Amino acid sequence: MLNRVQLYPTADNRVTISRFIRLVGLLLLVLVWWVNGRVISFDFVMMDDDINIYANPNMGGLDWHRLEWMFTNHDYVRRYMPLGWFAYSVLYSFFGLSAAGYHLANVLFHAANTFLLYLLLIKLGHMWLGERLDAWFIAVVGMGAAFWSFHPLRVESIGWVSGLLYSQAGFFSLVALLLYLRTLDDRLRGWRRIGWLLVSSLAYTISLLTYPIGVGLVVLPPLIDVAFLMRSESEKIAWWRDPRFHRLLREKIVFVAPALFILALTVQARLQGSASFWGKPPSLAEFTVLARGMQAFYIWAYYVWRPFWLLHFTPAYSTLFEFNPLAPPFILSACFVLVLTGGLILKFRSWCVPAMFWLAHLVILIPMLGLTEHPHFASDRYDYFPGMVLTAFLVWAAMKIRGYYQRSGVVLTGLLAIVILALVSSRQLEVWRDSGALFTHMISQTKNEEIMGANIRQLALYHYSRGEKERAWAIIAQGERSLPSQDQLKVARNRISEMDKLNKSISEKCSAAPLAILHWSLAGGFRHKGEWEEAVDHLREALLLSPDFAEASFDFALMQASRGNASDALHKYVALAASDFFKGRANSETVLLKQMSLAFSAQSEGRVAALIEKRVKAIARQPGS
Repeated sequence: MLNRVQLYPTADNRVTISRFIRLVGLLLLVLVWWVNGRVISFDFVMMDDDINIYANPNMGGLDWHRLEWMFTNHDYVRRYMPLGWFAYSVLYSFFGLSAAGYHLANVLFHAANTFLLYLLLIKLGHMWLGERLDAWFIAVVGMGAAFWSFHPLRVESIGWVSGLLYSQAGFFSLVALLLYLRTLDDRLRGWRRIGWLLVSSLAYTISLLTYPIGVGLVVLPPLIDVAFLMRSESEKIAWWRDPRFHRLLREKIVFVAPALFILALTVQARLQGSASFWGKPPSLAEFTVLARGMQAFYIWAYYVWRPFWLLHFTPAYSTLFEFNPLAPPFILSACFVLVLTGGLILKFRSWCVPAMFWLAHLVILIPMLGLTEHPHFASDRYDYFPGMVLTAFLVWAAMKIRGYYQRSGVVLTGLLAIVILALVSSRQLEVWRDSGALFTHMISQTKNEEIMGANIRQLALYHYSRGEKERAWAIIAQGERSLPSQDQLKVARNRISEMDKLNKSISEKCSAAPLAILHWSLAGGFRHKGEWEEAVDHLREALLLSPDFAEASFDFALMQASRGNASDALHKYVALAASDFFKGRANSETVLLKQMSLAFSAQSEGRVAALIEKRVKAIARQPGS
């Protein structure tokens, strides 16, 4: 009975509570996999995954040249994220262009983050409750971690390969906070404590270098300090006058310095980087100070109520696409934020803890306010850290409940909420299975014609890129009937027409899918740079999409022969010869055969090499060769 179990610090009770903690943690990990494990069968999507991974001319296995690019280049995207690129490159080294490996890493990071959040909430609770940890507290913390983990707002960062940046950054941020709590142990002194502090700062810096969404987390260590100083009932001095607080505050330079450094690099990357993908930041004339301010108020308020509204999840919400800053939703949001902030300031001594949670919410969301972005989207993934703050607040509030029936009601309500959240998330996860499912869902979830037109364009381009040309044209035609004045559909029609002409000039004897041709082109770039592993990976993808793509088959055979994989090269050669690819291309055939002969000779397959040399001589005797 949760209300009757009060585990005092006897040896037996400590063993019991430790087992209960491990049991709840294990249950969380199992449930995370049960809800999200099927994402390993999902594909990449044409929303940043192409830019970041499978169509990125800089992406490949780790080498010194690529490491230099990761840490020095910010022209490619509008963020400084060297360790994000590093993680992608490590995964590429193991999984190549197979989306399954990236999705697997993402699920594992999410499971780890769920468990780390669970531990963090226990540590924070222990700081407040001392030794009075009981089964009720662990149950509440477990339900809190499940609330965060299974919430539909987490689906975007789980089902999307590019969401790995959020999961990885979240992992190191949680590690940093757990390490920081270790520094508050009264038994640590001197250099031992400084060592833990520096390791915590290092983990935080790794998080920022992965993806700078955690810049606002710099506010959490000082708030934890305040909570640490407030827990002692014997202290009569106010925490803000406590010399320990001043010392702890000075130590925060180890968190503030990397946060400011990464923030400066990120702002520079956004303002001076390439506009090829994202466009230049809007001017004050295009996006006024009033509009920026009201957008900020809307986002601060939005992530308060959005976790409790379980309908209409989509990667692109239209509210901030084009808006009147004096419209009712924005006025109400501004009033809510200002009134709540003002009230908490006036009642700070009575409502100190809620005020700290609110301050954390405001500061953590600063990087997501979109002050340099128009249009901007209040994306689900931006709730990654604010959702943790909300979870901690709900756990704190639940711990105020004392009565048996009230606690039982909280447990039943919490379990029901978790089941509902898991079911909604499971359904929402299917949206990210592939680009077709994603853009179809996005079209169904918006009434904004420009966003709808852009997603119809992307859906058509997705099917066209996979060689489904008739379906692509049908999608455009249907879109033009629904949105006759939408320029995005004209752009799609013109782009497909131009790509058709280009693809026909590249591959005359087969109808290779445009995405296959893109992979073939990228393979040529990697081969030119001497990155043969990456070139072969892209050629494999091209041939998976279009098995009859003769030009890609020839390049694949030539590269495999050059790398000593004679059997693979011979297999492709036989298929090419049967398709008459070498008709009129005697020189190309000779080059491939000679390379194959060398490969078989190196494998002590002299008989096969001799047969190939015989074929080379036969070609040389042919007229016109």
